[in-house]
Amino acid sequence: MKKILGFVAVTAVMFLSNSVFAEDLTFEVDGTKYEAAKQDLYGFYTWADAKAGCARLMTEEFNDGWVLPSKEEQKAMYDQNEQLKGVVVFANGAYWSSTEVDEDNASGQNLVNGEPSKGRKSFGARVRCVRII
Repeated sequence: MKKILGFVAVTAVMFLSNSVFAEDLTFEVDGTKYEAAKQDLYGFYTWADAKAGCARLMTEEFNDGWVLPSKEEQKAMYDQNEQLKGVVVFANGAYWSSTEVDEDNASGQNLVNGEPSKGRKSFGARVRCVRII
């Protein structure tokens, strides 16, 4: 039974990585073109850990340049995702942005429904990194 469940899990991951995440998400803000990472960083991060996690993100093509998006970049990423429904997958819930509200709080956005949010920097939220291309 464990082997069957393992096969199903591996098959599901292969399906997701080959089809759902196959399309790149690019967007533009004030004439600058960005690329969003194909997947979220795994788990939930405090605001400081989210910024550090993006800075450590590496791919085979590029090993630097990943950052936590600003709230303006998140808005553009959400707007682009609306055009790609069913191709690029975001989880329902708040994603951190790099935009600080004050010393203790930062802004974010739900990338499924577009709802802006703000939260304490010590709380955990999802992370999708971006880079300039």
